[in-house]
Amino acid sequence: MASGIRPDMAQTVVDTLREGVIVVDGAGVVQAWNAAAERIFGWSHAEAVGHKLSALVPDPPSPLSVPPLAAHFEHGEATASGEPREADGYRRDGTRFRMELSLLRTERNGERHVAGIVRDVTEREAAEALLAMRGRVARAVNQILRGFITASLWARKELYDEALEDLLGLTGSEFGFIGEILETPEGVPYLKAHAITDISWNQETRKLYRDNIRQGLEFRNLHNLFGVTVRTGEMVLANDPGSDLRSGGLPPGHPGLDSYLGLPIYAGGKLLGMVGVANRPGGYDEEVAESLKPFLGAIGTVIAGFQDLQTRRKAEQDLYRAQQRLRILAAQDGLTEIPNRHSLMDAIEDAFARSAELSIPFSVLFVDVDHVKRINDAHGHRAGDRVLRHLARILRETIRPSDIIGRYGGDAFVLGFLECDEPYAVMVAERLRGRIEGEPFPVDEEGAHTIPVTLSAGVASFDASAGRAGDLVNQAEHAAQEAKQAGRNRIHVHPRAPREG
Repeated sequence: MASGIRPDMAQTVVDTLREGVIVVDGAGVVQAWNAAAERIFGWSHAEAVGHKLSALVPDPPSPLSVPPLAAHFEHGEATASGEPREADGYRRDGTRFRMELSLLRTERNGERHVAGIVRDVTEREAAEALLAMRGRVARAVNQILRGFITASLWARKELYDEALEDLLGLTGSEFGFIGEILETPEGVPYLKAHAITDISWNQETRKLYRDNIRQGLEFRNLHNLFGVTVRTGEMVLANDPGSDLRSGGLPPGHPGLDSYLGLPIYAGGKLLGMVGVANRPGGYDEEVAESLKPFLGAIGTVIAGFQDLQTRRKAEQDLYRAQQRLRILAAQDGLTEIPNRHSLMDAIEDAFARSAELSIPFSVLFVDVDHVKRINDAHGHRAGDRVLRHLARILRETIRPSDIIGRYGGDAFVLGFLECDEPYAVMVAERLRGRIEGEPFPVDEEGAHTIPVTLSAGVASFDASAGRAGDLVNQAEHAAQEAKQAGRNRIHVHPRAPREG
C-alpha cells in the first residue's frame, strides 16, 4: 500500500490557505499555484502551472527599482526558515500592491525548487498608514489648540504658519494655504489667507506676497477651484485641475498644479474658512479628506476664537476711545484746542498701563518747534501763537483718531501711538517733519504773510527701561533735545534697553 498524501488531497489542503503558495523549479517554471495565488495575482491554476513565472507576472514599469516577482524567486534570499520580507508585487492587470514574501529553497533528487508564500498586506499597510495618519493629525490638533490657548492676536500669524506646515506634512503636499472666509459690506464673500506657501514667481508677485503676508493676502476673484469652496462651502477634489471645468486657469508663470484638494472649515454650522493643498504625489482621495476632519475642527475653533477675540478687543477699544475723547473734551488746551498737559499725561499713563498689561506696542513722539523765540522776536507773540495753532491742526490731521495728542507745554507737543511699534512711530515722525518743512505758516490773521517752520522730534517705545509713563515721555523729550543739538529739523530715536539673556 502506497504511503503519503494523494496529490489531489494535498492541492485541496493548499487551496484552503489564505496565503498564496507558489513553487518554481530550477528553470523558473511554475510547479504549484494555489487558489490564493489566483486571487492575489489574477492568473488561474491552469494558466500558471507549467509556464514561466516571468511570463505570468507583468514586470513593473521601473524594473531597476522594483524587481518582478520572478526575480525574487530566482535571485532572492531563500532560507530554510522562510523569513518573510515585504516587497512590491504586480497583479495580472498591472496594478501594484504590497506583499509579504517568504522563500524556501529545497532540493530533491537533484532538482532544485523554490517555494514562495505570498501574503497581500495592502489592506494591513493601509490600515497602519491610516492609524499613523490619525496619530499625526491628533498631535497636530493638540499643538494647534495648545498654541491657541496661549496665543494673542499678535501671535496669530505664527500659529497659522505652524498649522500650515503641519497640514503640508500630513498630506504630503507641495504647497497650500489656510484662509478665513469673510464678506464685503455688500455681502460678497472673499478669502483672506492667514498662512500661504510662498509661490511667487516674478517681481510683482514677490512684492505682493512680501507686503501683505503679515496682515493676510486677500483673494476676491472666486472663478477658480478654491472659489468653489468659498461660494458653496463644498469640498473640491481635482486630480486633473487642468481639465477641471471649475478651474479658472493659472496666471502666466504660476507653478504647475498637478492635483488639488479644497476643504471647507465649519464651526457651529457656519462656514468660517477653508484649507487648500496641492501637488500631492499620486493625487488626493476622500480618505485624505476624511482623516483631516479633526484638523479642520481645530482650525475652525481657532478662527472662531480669534473672531470672538477681535470682537471683544474692538468693543474694548471703542469704549476706551470714547472715554478718551470725553476726557480730552473736558481738559483742552485753550490755545491749540488739543488736550493740555494734565489730560495728555492721563491718557499716556492709561495707554502705558494697557501696553504693559496686554503686551502690545506703545510709542511716544515728542515734538518741539525749532526757533520759537526767533519767531516771537521777529513777528510777535501772536504770530508765535498762530504757528502753534497751525501746527496742532497739522498734527491732528496726520495721526489716527485713536492716537493720543496733547500740548506738553510751551512749544512742545506729545503724541502717543498704542499698538504701534518704533518703526511706525519713526515713519509718522518723518512724515510730520517733512510736511511741516514744506508748509507755509501764516503769521498774520489774514494769512497774507507766511514763514517757514521746522521741528525736532524724539521717539521712544515701550520696553523694560521705561518703568513709568513719565519715563517714556522723558526718553522721547531727551531724544528731541538730541535732535536739536544735532542741527534741528530731524528725528532722533531713544535707544531701547538691551534684553537680558
